[in-house]
Amino acid sequence: MRSADGGRARGQDRGRFRLTIRARITLSVALLIALGGGVLVVGLNLFMRYGPVWAIQSSPAMPADTLDLGVDSVSPTYPYGDAADLAELPENANELSLAVPVLEIRDVTDVFQTLLWSSIIALIVIVALGAVAAWVLAGRVLAPLHDINAAARAATPGQLDRRVALRGPRDELTDLSDTLDDMLERLEHAFRAQQLFAANASHELRTPLATQKAMLDVLLDGPEPTPAEYRLAAERLREVNARSIEMGEALLDLTRAQLGLAESAAPRGAAAVLSDPEFLVVESCEAGELAAVALDHAAERLSERELAVETAVESHTVRVNRAMFTRLIDNLVGNAARYATAGGAVVLSWRAEAEDSVLRIANTAERLPAATVDKLHQPFVRGGGRVRADSGSGLGLAIATAIAEAHGGSLKVSSSASEHAPEGDTAEFSVHVRIPLAGAVATLAT
Repeated sequence: MRSADGGRARGQDRGRFRLTIRARITLSVALLIALGGGVLVVGLNLFMRYGPVWAIQSSPAMPADTLDLGVDSVSPTYPYGDAADLAELPENANELSLAVPVLEIRDVTDVFQTLLWSSIIALIVIVALGAVAAWVLAGRVLAPLHDINAAARAATPGQLDRRVALRGPRDELTDLSDTLDDMLERLEHAFRAQQLFAANASHELRTPLATQKAMLDVLLDGPEPTPAEYRLAAERLREVNARSIEMGEALLDLTRAQLGLAESAAPRGAAAVLSDPEFLVVESCEAGELAAVALDHAAERLSERELAVETAVESHTVRVNRAMFTRLIDNLVGNAARYATAGGAVVLSWRAEAEDSVLRIANTAERLPAATVDKLHQPFVRGGGRVRADSGSGLGLAIATAIAEAHGGSLKVSSSASEHAPEGDTAEFSVHVRIPLAGAVATLAT
């Protein structure tokens, strides 16, 4: 209802007359010029009226015979007739007027009236020219906004590749253009990641469901199974069902971690999605204690793979959410135990560096291409491929990355393998997690 009302309100607003920014700038400049010019006209007229003392004097016409015209005599000419026609001229006809009056000024009032009207006419002309200049200038200044508006209108969930790419001097409009381009790039990346995640999640969830359906079809449509076959099918269904539950829990944990990150920026609305409100509570924890808990959880798997554990944990305090960060270490140690070379070792080191706490978990495993290593933190990317029976959900590193970012930190995966190493060779894989110490400001919501 709110969106519909908002749409109707916007439609009504569009129907109303409104001035554009260009028109408003033009009117503002014209009004400013008119105001300044008006003050100038009023001030000038006040000064001329009350400032100087005016005295209007008239000078009599000078007789022509008193002028030194540079000639010996002045011979009269009669362009309109002969001398007889001028018989009726007055006696002072030989007097010559040296000026032809254009304005008839009889007293001081005429001076003031002339000054006032000429000032008003000049003001009108100046305001008109200023408005035209302001209109042209505003159009040139605001022209980039049309490109920005067009790029924003063209942005749709399926088409986010258009950019403004505004060129010109560095100013507020270019800053706005760069900000919009950055936002469109982040949105494009987010939509693509969402589409990829949805496709991969659908595949991962469909596989165990299809397996369960195939087993049930065999039981129901095939020959009557023996009790042993029933039991075997039930055990397989339980394994597949457990894997489905594990996948669902992993997806929920990833959502919680990502919402924990979003909650730090906008601490509202996530409570309806997060089933565990304590997922966003941070507390001071000892690094050695968290590492010991995670190693205890992975002890059985480490023993099955005959993996040695090497630890080097400096005693220091980190301010984290205990449940989330325990899950982070569990995922990293579990991945190391799952993919490490049998009989090898898993190394866990944790120390304080300046204002950060750096956790490093390393193991030796089969070499992977550099492109695959760079994508291991993405959802559903596995180092051992999809066909491996014990390859996990493919969300471990993605969850760990989201948890690290929710705590204001980062996660980086690296490999010591050379690009020219032969296939099947081993390499050391390291995962570095860097988060602020307890004294630093964490971004996770409290």
